[in-house]
Amino acid sequence: MADLEHPYFPVDAVIPGYLPNSTPVAELIVTFGAIVGSVIGLTLWQTTRTAKPVRPIDKFAAAWFALWYYLVYRYQLPGMSTLFAQLWKEYTLSDSRYLTHDIFTVSVETITCLAWGPLSFLAVLAV
Repeated sequence: MADLEHPYFPVDAVIPGYLPNSTPVAELIVTFGAIVGSVIGLTLWQTTRTAKPVRPIDKFAAAWFALWYYLVYRYQLPGMSTLFAQLWKEYTLSDSRYLTHDIFTVSVETITCLAWGPLSFLAVLAV
């Protein structure tokens, strides 16, 4: 099967297995917003269950650090139609390095996932 043309720059970038999004952008945004809102809401609710009051800036930090992601499916993303794959493909319209597997981007994001992700989770627990 030949790879489909894609809307990313550079136009001659090779994105193996690319599959165009099948879900409208508005639906992706609403679904993503509901998921993120749920995660933030649950995190903020957790900050109200502490023995001592939590400052607003600490609540903000807890909510911010609760949102992290991983790179497990980076090679499969172009051909996937899941919610997060389609959101990722929309995002990469502005920065195609994520779908073309630019080595620097993959290296930095891997460090982010392996180091910053767990540290962010610990920050949420600490707050």
